[in-house]
Amino acid sequence: IRAITGSDIRAITGSDIRAITGSDIRAITGSDIRAITGSDIRAITGSDVRLLIVGNIDFIANDFMSVLGQTVFVDGASIGGFAVGSSVAVYGSFNIDSGSIEDAAVLDAGIAGFGLDSPSLLTGFVDSVDYARGLAVISGMTVDYTALLADGSAPSVGDVVAVSGRAYPSIGTLVAEPY
Repeated sequence: IRAITGSDIRAITGSDIRAITGSDIRAITGSDIRAITGSDIRAITGSDVRLLIVGNIDFIANDFMSVLGQTVFVDGASIGGFAVGSSVAVYGSFNIDSGSIEDAAVLDAGIAGFGLDSPSLLTGFVDSVDYARGLAVISGMTVDYTALLADGSAPSVGDVVAVSGRAYPSIGTLVAEPY
């Protein structure tokens, strides 16, 4: 079970679920969905594609959609089955020039492992900060980060940040929640 080289559950080099170098779901170096260094959609290092948004779809067109106010370019075939209000996880890469997300893979949030009660997630660039009111604009979305001030940090313009919390589309605001 704990062999350095083997095929059981905790082998350092092996093929089972928690091998450090292997091919199963949680290998540190591997090819499956949660590999830290790998080629699949949730790999931490690998391609430039990463989880950027978890939230509801605001708008859908032929080759793009809006999720949490972010423009997400997708292949038209990838939009099939989704409707305005669907909860999705968006994996992709930033286009710095347009401020959009390109090469996006959009998955049903439940299939991507997020529950119905999961908070929204927004990854983006800090456009502006109102330190007096505890508000930041992140990739065009207003974020109320007052609940995060207890740790003494605030975002700075130009930072790339990931914020989770509750989205209120009717007022265009994401209220950040501490982890």
